[in-house]
Amino acid sequence: KVKSMRCNVKTMFTLNTACTTCAAASKMFCPRGWSKTTQGVGVRDCRYTVKLGENTLSQPGCYHICKKEIEEKKCCPGFWGTECYGK
Repeated sequence: KVKSMRCNVKTMFTLNTACTTCAAASKMFCPRGWSKTTQGVGVRDCRYTVKLGENTLSQPGCYHICKKEIEEKKCCPGFWGTECYGK
């Protein structure tokens, strides 16, 4: 009897949105297909720059953390092919 053996691998990816003023951070979105794991203004631990005339000011800001899980289809050791069949 032929048996299919899959050993798919799940990987969690994380990315941060751009740092912005904390007042606007609650309106920040994660890219399509990603989930926002932080709430409200997000994480208050970054700096962004504002250009005022010839001066550039560094301001404290906020960002959000986004996550996405990808499942990679793999065969278990000793199994192969598109359907992961073994002997």
